[in-house]
Amino acid sequence: MRKCLVLLALLLVGCGEQDVKQESDSGVRDVIANVNDVPITAQELEHVMLKTFGEYAAMQLGDEGRKKLLESMIIKKLMAEQQLAQFSEYELTEFKLAQQAYRDEYLSKRYIQQNITATPVSEEQVQAYYNANLSEFGQKVQRRFEMITLPNSKAAQNALDSFIKDIDWRVHAQDQKDKGTALILSLGTQGDKGLSPFYRNIIANVALGEVSKTYRLDNKLIRFKVIAEHKSDAKPLSEVKEQIRKTLSPIQIKRAIKEEAARLKQQAKITRYAMD
Repeated sequence: MRKCLVLLALLLVGCGEQDVKQESDSGVRDVIANVNDVPITAQELEHVMLKTFGEYAAMQLGDEGRKKLLESMIIKKLMAEQQLAQFSEYELTEFKLAQQAYRDEYLSKRYIQQNITATPVSEEQVQAYYNANLSEFGQKVQRRFEMITLPNSKAAQNALDSFIKDIDWRVHAQDQKDKGTALILSLGTQGDKGLSPFYRNIIANVALGEVSKTYRLDNKLIRFKVIAEHKSDAKPLSEVKEQIRKTLSPIQIKRAIKEEAARLKQQAKITRYAMD
């Protein structure tokens, strides 16, 4: 919307630009225009230039461009004045609330920039993050597993409970089959194509040599045992240290802001009222 108003103003200026009256009152410094007794200062023009065009483009603008920008500011002030006069009481209240919200947001951001300094990320924090997130840096874990499947029944549950981590499942499975238990022993790898995501997630959370709890799926009882594990190496810490610092820096900033907020609240007198 702001850009549209600027373009509109520039077009109007191109059709007929009025002379700028120089401010002669020495008591009002740097006033370059007055709009219904509302002054526009050179500092205000400079601020709008930087916000609209950026620092480099603003330096290249020249006198003609500055005059056109000033005319656009005049038109915006006239439109703003008219809109403010047209506001209903409700709309005026909304406008004041928006002003207050913008003011608080702007000032709080400036306060953070000028008063809060985050503690630098330490080597210990970098190391801890690296150790806890090796998969993020290329480490892949492939687990081989055995899976027992039985039809869902009380007898099957009892049979499945006998498959514990300290026995050879292949031998035990054969013993159970010889007794007439209708079970299936399957072997596989976590990365096998076609492996159910449900199975894959279970296996990912079972440690080497451990046995999963019993799961029920499609009227079947299932239990897993992880029998082997292969880990591919992650990138060395030296290669990803700066990446980790960039990841942790915002966390340090948030922590510093939280600590400063706690300090400010402790010093302030705050009263909260029921909101219902």
